[in-house]
Amino acid sequence: MSMPPKSPHQEPEIPAPLLAFAATMVYAELDDWKTGIYVKLPFRADTFASIYQTFVSNLRDLREAQCSRYHRLTATILESAVKNPWRARSSNPRTTESRFLQRALALPDIEDDG
Repeated sequence: MSMPPKSPHQEPEIPAPLLAFAATMVYAELDDWKTGIYVKLPFRADTFASIYQTFVSNLRDLREAQCSRYHRLTATILESAVKNPWRARSSNPRTTESRFLQRALALPDIEDDG
C-alpha cells in the first residue's frame, strides 16, 4: 500500500511490477505496428527490459512525488480488472462487449481531491 496506515484510502493496489509488465506488453504489441503494417515479432525479454525498467522507474517517481495520485491510479486499475465485465451475466453478448469497451476506454480520475 502506498497510503499511510491511518489513511482512509486503503483500497488494494495493483503491484507496480505487474502494472509495469502489463504496460511493457502493450508497448511490445504496439511496436509490432511501428511500420504501419502489423508484423508480429517474437517477444524477447532482453529487447524490452529497458522499457520495463522505465515503467517501474516512472511508477516509483509518481509514488514518491504524488502518493495519493499513485494510489488512486493503481487502486482504480486493480478495481477495474477485478470487476471484469466479461463475468457479468448477460444474455446479450453485444451488451457485455459494449460495457467492456466503455470501461476499457474510460480514463481513471487520478486527480488529487485536495
